[in-house]
Amino acid sequence: MLRNRRAFTLIELLVVIAIIAILAAILFPVFAQAKAAAKKTAAIAQSKQLGTGIQLYLADSEDNYPLALVPDAFTGGERYYQSSAGGPYPALYPAEDIPALDFDVREDGAFWINSTQPYIKNLQLAEVQGMFEVNAWVATVYNTRKKANAKSNLQMNGFLHAYNASAVASPSVLPMLWQAFGTQQLLGGSVSNPFLNCDGVGPCRYNPSGPVQPGQRNAFNSDIYSPLTGRGTHYVFGRSLIFIAADTSARTKPVGGAAGVTAPQNSFKFDPFRLYSAAGIGTRPYYCGALSYECTFQPDREF
Repeated sequence: MLRNRRAFTLIELLVVIAIIAILAAILFPVFAQAKAAAKKTAAIAQSKQLGTGIQLYLADSEDNYPLALVPDAFTGGERYYQSSAGGPYPALYPAEDIPALDFDVREDGAFWINSTQPYIKNLQLAEVQGMFEVNAWVATVYNTRKKANAKSNLQMNGFLHAYNASAVASPSVLPMLWQAFGTQQLLGGSVSNPFLNCDGVGPCRYNPSGPVQPGQRNAFNSDIYSPLTGRGTHYVFGRSLIFIAADTSARTKPVGGAAGVTAPQNSFKFDPFRLYSAAGIGTRPYYCGALSYECTFQPDREF
């Protein structure tokens, strides 16, 4: 005996489709949040490995941090340089010396991100997945390479340049590495940020009581880069940035306030910038003391 098979009516199908659409609308944001949280966790874990590599470097360098600025190999002196492109990454990036651009491949290996590679052994630890790339070397003279490009999103606190780790006052708070460029990462280069303004002669060191270098001409002992444009923003991971402290602890810290509103003076303990643009770009750091060092990065500060 044949049974009557009743098909779904149009109304019933529409109801089912509506229920599925509602469930999808509810669950998709949850999945997106879970994906973002997993991405942040992976980035923090990877960043901590970079900090651990620097700690291993300290053990073989009499507890002195690597060079965040590089001696000038052309003059044989100790004049230092810094640019928005920073130092080539990895070492031996260009195929040959370029005296006209004041560049010498002998300087490559001394730069912090290259001198610590024997302890890190992974060129990818300085990058953060999902950040957009900016070519560090625009000039065509750099287009001949001995090694493939490497990316850097995490940058070293330049005040730790050749600084002794035992003199760090608050190792669990002081940033050793951080996402100074936010959502931007350099392709083929790395920098220190903030950096010391070394335009004199002789050794250049963080000096809380005077110039960072004998004969220094710059009125400010230090400066900080914030060259974000276009898609660049310091609002990463839900308006937070990765910081790796001097004790290698890694975490994200919230940054930024209302656009154009100066943050409270004591917020430098958590946020390097006291003013942000509407796009979330830090435009003005905190300066502490008569020598105008960026507060957040001073290694002798008791936070």
